[in-house]
Amino acid sequence: MKGFFASLFRTNSKERQGPIPLRSIASKEQMSIDDILSYAASSEPKTYPECSSLLQKLYTIALYDNNVHEQHREIALRLAEALTADMEKALSGNSDSLAAFRMANNYMIENVRLWGVGSLSWKITEESVSAADTFSYVMRPDFRHLVPAYLEAIGNEAVTKSKKDLVRQLILSGQYEAYNAVLILHGLITKGDEAATALFTGEEYAALLVVPNDYDAGRRVLVNRGLLPNISGARPFKQIPEIQSVLALVLKERSNEAEADSRLAGLSEDQRQALLLALTSLRFWLSYDNIKQIYGEETSNPMMDIFTERTTKEAIEQFGRTIHALYEMPPEKPKDLLFLDSVMAFGGIAAQSEDDWNRNRPFLDLGASWLNRERVEFQCYLRFILRAISGPVPQIKSAADEQVVAFLKETYRREGGRAAIAEDATYGEDWIGTNG
Repeated sequence: MKGFFASLFRTNSKERQGPIPLRSIASKEQMSIDDILSYAASSEPKTYPECSSLLQKLYTIALYDNNVHEQHREIALRLAEALTADMEKALSGNSDSLAAFRMANNYMIENVRLWGVGSLSWKITEESVSAADTFSYVMRPDFRHLVPAYLEAIGNEAVTKSKKDLVRQLILSGQYEAYNAVLILHGLITKGDEAATALFTGEEYAALLVVPNDYDAGRRVLVNRGLLPNISGARPFKQIPEIQSVLALVLKERSNEAEADSRLAGLSEDQRQALLLALTSLRFWLSYDNIKQIYGEETSNPMMDIFTERTTKEAIEQFGRTIHALYEMPPEKPKDLLFLDSVMAFGGIAAQSEDDWNRNRPFLDLGASWLNRERVEFQCYLRFILRAISGPVPQIKSAADEQVVAFLKETYRREGGRAAIAEDATYGEDWIGTNG
């Protein structure tokens, strides 16, 4: 391929600085890949500035342009690499010029992640995404790993102006069956979601991470972003007689549902037991932490009596220490995946090699996803039960009652916490609403 460009360097370095024959540098910007092939193969003398312009155009076609056939992209990249090698060879006697050339080349290549092929900025243009749909498009779950570069590309001022809308779309992306924005963000943060991590400050991240221990701190993050009202319309929690029995029933109900779940089919017995143990432990400690912050230690401490066997209690206590220690891990670490791995290690089935890890990866991905959803959806259910069981639940006695309930639920779905009466009546909490 290098020989293809042998004719590009027929002149010496002084001659390269002379006038550009036949075609201007500006015209290269309009050249198609076919034009470039014809031009490169022609007998026209080509100066260094022309070669630089040609190289830039090749990299632009290969790495940045929209609506380019993939084959043309590949050809442009091969030509760019060949021309780069020839130009570096020609500049080998001038270290300063060679360094400047490489710096310019590296800039083109390194910034692909911001504006080039595959980046969100490029995808938005490639798929003709409208301005109205941009934020929801950017926050699609399959694009989350691209969001940090997108935020860098649009710049701090644009990020500041759009952050509320971006966070809103992050919440509304439908990854959980839950209508609680605080818990949804907590789930995404613990999951190591790259968009969630990039959108929040260190202080906000820390508050959302420990929501089971300090729900109000996480809620204030959304209040400060203008996504939730300052005063919640959710029903206050009230003392519940025999709360330990209620919690035992809730935990047992959830465990029974998990044991009957079709996702367990196909797992080995060791994997099945490890996942069920991880789910049980996670639910217990989420319950414990929520009860402690709502009702105090006098109510939460006796919860350990749910476990009657000493070895079971010791295991649950160890898993609790692990769960809380994971909150200290770096933001990008997926907490639920690491917790499942620790439970597997406890049971003696942890990966001992890279090959073991790769073999276990489908199970780890399944288990981590399940644990993360349970983290959000179980807390949402638990906080609903604690409200509903402490007060009278209206009984539906007629079709008119059903219509009223349906209206309240739909109003709350659309308006969220702004519809305080609907929030109270449906035992909801801190939903942002789909209407914006």
